[in-house]
Amino acid sequence: MDATTETATIVRGCCPLACQDSCSWEAEVVDGRAVRVRGAPDHPFTRGALCAKVNDYPAHVYAEDRVLHPLRRVGAKGEGRFERIGWDEAIDTIATRFAGIIEQHGAEALLPHFFLGSLGTVQRMALQRLFHALGASRIHGSICGQSGNALAADGHPIGFDPEEIAQSDLVLLWGSNLLTTSHHHWHFVNRARTESGARIVSIDPRRTRTARASDEHVAIVPGSDAALAAGMAHVLVEEGLADLDYAASVARDLDAYLEGIRAWTPRRAAAVCGIEADRIERLAMEFGRARAAVNRSGIGPQQTRHGEAYLRNVAALSILAGHWKHPGGGLMIESYPQFHDKAAARPDLAPDGVRSLDIARLGEILGDR
Repeated sequence: MDATTETATIVRGCCPLACQDSCSWEAEVVDGRAVRVRGAPDHPFTRGALCAKVNDYPAHVYAEDRVLHPLRRVGAKGEGRFERIGWDEAIDTIATRFAGIIEQHGAEALLPHFFLGSLGTVQRMALQRLFHALGASRIHGSICGQSGNALAADGHPIGFDPEEIAQSDLVLLWGSNLLTTSHHHWHFVNRARTESGARIVSIDPRRTRTARASDEHVAIVPGSDAALAAGMAHVLVEEGLADLDYAASVARDLDAYLEGIRAWTPRRAAAVCGIEADRIERLAMEFGRARAAVNRSGIGPQQTRHGEAYLRNVAALSILAGHWKHPGGGLMIESYPQFHDKAAARPDLAPDGVRSLDIARLGEILGDR
């Protein structure tokens, strides 16, 4: 619904970027042109603030060099020579090319390749119905955050409502620079500090904006997060701070896990992480004694060589301490509203037996002759 002021029409909408925040915004429109966007002040998550990516959205929408019409390459690849063509000609060109490929090589020679960004759910998924109907190859996997996807596929919870973080009494930020990349979440982290007396600990090789704003910065060696989590788990068990009854009720491999962390003494973990052993012990004791501690993980640590080991260890750490039993406790990587985001893609149109290719191995796939 639009509301009109004396100088501009206020159009309410939603940010199109592929971000968990899904901010509600207001656009000021004058003579059919958006002149400003701002966060909707009455939205409980957005609270009137937008991130730096979209604060100047009108500048991108009306940029002089924005592509507004179909362009066809007329020179060699890399020369940057294109000519403008009409929409009908563009559609005919693509359709003719698709038909030729299917006739010569089969429909699986077509591969739609896309990920997140500024598409939004509908634009990102809707085109898939065409490729499904054609019988084109499918895609699977992830360009980032695949360790979290694998963890979720194994049945581990990987998040909860971000608003619950305000109820945490200890917040561990693992490679998560919230003030720069997810400042709406920082709001709830800061509420945990002011309302629940929570301490904020940033575990990050870099001293980021978030690390500077935290109560403590633990600068570990890059890629050593798994060792730190294992060392903390060792301390929890040795000091009797592990909630073994809870862990046994939700984990099938608890005995194997406990045997695995037996060797990860604080001294050994400290040698890998590049910090003091007593600092690991203190952090573990604080984590174990907290009522509802949250491990807020960023995507960065997942991209390291030991990314999956890190995520599985930090997930196990939340289970071992029993923090999932309380609001504001557990592992927080990402969370989404419950809706069927694949519906727009119409997967029911796809024939059975179509191959699926890993999007993170596109170069290898294209180079495999």
